[in-house]
Amino acid sequence: PSLVSDFFAEYEVPHVLAAGRPILVVHAHRRGMQSILWEPDTTLRQARDSVDWANRIRAYVFPRGEMRERLSLTAGEIEDRNVAAVLRVSRFNTLNSALILSTKVVTKAGGSAVLTYQFYATDSDLSGEGAIDLNGADAASEIDGLIDIYELVLDQIDTAWRERLLVDTGEQGSLDVVIPSQSFERLREIERRLSEITLVQALSIKKIGIPLTRITLDYTGKQEQLSLALRFAGLDLKPYGADMMIDLRDQ
Repeated sequence: PSLVSDFFAEYEVPHVLAAGRPILVVHAHRRGMQSILWEPDTTLRQARDSVDWANRIRAYVFPRGEMRERLSLTAGEIEDRNVAAVLRVSRFNTLNSALILSTKVVTKAGGSAVLTYQFYATDSDLSGEGAIDLNGADAASEIDGLIDIYELVLDQIDTAWRERLLVDTGEQGSLDVVIPSQSFERLREIERRLSEITLVQALSIKKIGIPLTRITLDYTGKQEQLSLALRFAGLDLKPYGADMMIDLRDQ
């Protein structure tokens, strides 16, 4: 990605930068009295397998279904948008963010059915909800409805990403910040995440100390875009007295 970005920048072509790590998808589905999260379900599997998750701006990862994941998260917690519980499962997968999705089949008077949904992306604070009509009450109609919802949610995330991270390569900036350095491990982890952000062109250390180290970031685009890219990488840019601080996001 960094080489592609450099190529576009050379010819002053605005482009979207892939600034974030992969995002974990946790999906709870309710059908009648049955709540499905970890249970095998043919309808959900067929719908998920019919969606092109790869050719998107974000990279999507699904939980492995390990015992510790199952013990840490229930379908009800997804429906209630328990972000802390979801992020705990994300950390099991070495990720910092998640797409929380809940869907439900609702049968209306007369026998027709709708599929309701609500979603929340933890890193970009993007959310939405709605309902789509199903063609019938059979499994094929439910599969089609789930595919439509998957595509709708992914389209909204792609659109938001483009709007926020379409970078004008002709615009550059420099920012002096402090980062916590009470522990060497925390300092190295912040530096590692900064090195993975394509917007960051250069990082120079001005002063190493305890509890803070002062650095300068040279970046492409606007400062608000840098702030969002930091958020996607699991970092926060926030005021610290008269300075600005970059630190690991609270999970």
